[in-house]
Amino acid sequence: MALLKLPLAWYQLNIIFMAPPQEFWCAKPESLTILTEKEWRRLCAPLIEEYPCLIFDPEILLVLPYMERALIPLVKCPRFVYNTTVFTRTIASDWDLVCSKHWLIHLTQSIMMWGVLIGGIIFGLIADKYGRKIPLMIGITIQCITSYITSVLPWYWLFLVSWFILALASGGIGIISFVLSMEIVGGKWRTIIPIVYQLPFGLGNTIMAILAYWLRDWRKLEIALATLSSLFLFYWVLITESPRWLIATGQSEKALGVFVNDWPRLLCAGLGFAGLAGTVPALYLFSGELFPTLGRNGGVGGVTTFARVAAMVAPAVVNLEELIPDLPLILLAIISFGQLALLVPLPETFLVGNGLCLEQAEEFYKK
Repeated sequence: MALLKLPLAWYQLNIIFMAPPQEFWCAKPESLTILTEKEWRRLCAPLIEEYPCLIFDPEILLVLPYMERALIPLVKCPRFVYNTTVFTRTIASDWDLVCSKHWLIHLTQSIMMWGVLIGGIIFGLIADKYGRKIPLMIGITIQCITSYITSVLPWYWLFLVSWFILALASGGIGIISFVLSMEIVGGKWRTIIPIVYQLPFGLGNTIMAILAYWLRDWRKLEIALATLSSLFLFYWVLITESPRWLIATGQSEKALGVFVNDWPRLLCAGLGFAGLAGTVPALYLFSGELFPTLGRNGGVGGVTTFARVAAMVAPAVVNLEELIPDLPLILLAIISFGQLALLVPLPETFLVGNGLCLEQAEEFYKK
């Protein structure tokens, strides 16, 4: 759940790279081709203006390029040129969000924040009624799809609609993932988990900054973020419904069926049992071949004594889980590795069992 804070950081903060500060100037009219780009920039804009939103009338400059500037009227620049040294493409350069339209950049970020707010409320209500998992996956899917759509839309106002839908999904993901984190754990973890859950947000900002360093086009950056966000679609098979919500809605049997539907643990347990089924007969055979004929019964009987001792202490070992979770499994793993270490110095019995190395067998028995 905490990893879902990564795309939340990307979409809430990527306005920094979608519309960064970018130098721009008025494009030179075709009628003034006699002027170099440097001369045009020096002549067209008033020096008191921070940005060249208004320029001296080009028609007058064409006839009287060195006329007193105070006498030349100012007109709106019809077309802008952008400095692409740092960022090759931004939403400002794509849609001329400068001068009188500069406020649209702030509107873009406001739309994102309003969408996050409203999305949290809408998805929160849906999650209370229909469960946590399905609304969360709907939000992840919408976030992925709209992120791709946003990166290719050629019209600003349609981009803004897609951006708002993306914000709705992000707000829903943030609320549901946080609640689900709290409802999965209990005890002291309900204090620790909400804090840990917030940590990846800062990491998400770092990842986005690294991507933006290599992808200086806002559309390419958005596609990269969408691709990374699409990986969270695998959560459909990785997460379960909130057991607390199932219990609260009277679905106790399903609630019990959920930490049971832990397929990685079940898979490892199945592999462990398969290994045990193959190991026990091999150990009996190996032990029998290691002892000489006259001492074989006593030897094998002594070896199997440890299995009986283990069966007697097993209940006590299982109860250790009350002290430390998974402690019994940890002890079993340590003992298994210890068995492997004890088997390493023992000789192979295949040749001995087939009578192909009797001299080595006699020497071993003497030792």
